[in-house]
Amino acid sequence: MSMSWQPAVDVSRRGAMSLSSRMLATGSQPPEAAPRPGGRQGAGRCGCGRIDTHAHYIPARYRTALSDAGLATVDGGVPLPPWSLADHVAMMDRHGIDVSVLSLSSPGVQVLEGRPAVKLARAVNDEGAAIGAEHPGRFGLFISLPLPDVQASLEEIDYGFDTLKADGVVLMTNIRGRYLGDPEFLPVFEALDRRGAVVYLHPTAPCGLGTASLGMPAPVIEFPFDTVRATVSLIYSGRLRTCPNLRLLLSHAGGALPMLASRIAAMSGLPLIEPRPAGGAEEVRAQFAKIYYDLALSANPTALGALREITTLDHVTFGTDYPFSGSLGLDRHVQSFEAIKATLPPEDQTRIESGTALDLFPRLRTFLAG
Repeated sequence: MSMSWQPAVDVSRRGAMSLSSRMLATGSQPPEAAPRPGGRQGAGRCGCGRIDTHAHYIPARYRTALSDAGLATVDGGVPLPPWSLADHVAMMDRHGIDVSVLSLSSPGVQVLEGRPAVKLARAVNDEGAAIGAEHPGRFGLFISLPLPDVQASLEEIDYGFDTLKADGVVLMTNIRGRYLGDPEFLPVFEALDRRGAVVYLHPTAPCGLGTASLGMPAPVIEFPFDTVRATVSLIYSGRLRTCPNLRLLLSHAGGALPMLASRIAAMSGLPLIEPRPAGGAEEVRAQFAKIYYDLALSANPTALGALREITTLDHVTFGTDYPFSGSLGLDRHVQSFEAIKATLPPEDQTRIESGTALDLFPRLRTFLAG
């Protein structure tokens, strides 16, 4: 969670939690942020170049699938927020966002199994592409894959990239309790590696959470730690080493990863750990530096400072987590991002706001030029 970074406001994690508690207690929403200079209200592009790499859509087909599966909430009690394309575009214009790269949030299509999951993946991917066609130049797309079905996922990769012209894939941090370094998923990563694809990891609840959740929804504690589990699985299994063309993008400033990075690297050579990275701590640190990280709900000095200990600002992107961020203070998050941005040199400001995203998604250059 994040909030406005200004002298009169507490920007610590404690302060952010306090803000959210007050909002929940009163039922209030954070004050509207003023439109960003260069942006404008209403429909149409803002012309300012900001790219949101962490933005969600909630297709009607997906909402129905969750309901049919008996899920009134997701991830331990989180209600699905309302979403409409018109509201999403209005949010983008209000916050000076030229392009949103859309993805499904947790739990993704793995809420279903077998052929229903395959059909759901195709349906939500088609709808994501249709959104982009309806608003040319405003939306990119991460396609969803129906893992653990490897063959169907390989077919969806071909369809998504070749037919829908997707910008990357979104994977949940675990697939029904199996982490992404699992040997069975190797063909999927090899196919993505051949394409030099962007693989966006979105946190989801770990299996068997039970009492370890402390009775809280998974986003409070477990999302940041499941990001760590997934990333360690990919590095310790050697998957990122053997698939060097992948571009891995992590949510929420990498969750707890920056704070645990030194520990994870230091322990990577222990003989009792198997599999473990062949290159030991040096390989682990190199992979952390190579990974990309978004700032969705993490645009605060603590998170950015921790990230700068393991990577450089040309591996950091802007993100909103819309529409899930609506109840957590999206406007304050954007204000906080603006305040942090103002402390950076102009070239770093541009990097985070759009430059890194354009490196990851070259197709978007034509969006901004249009």
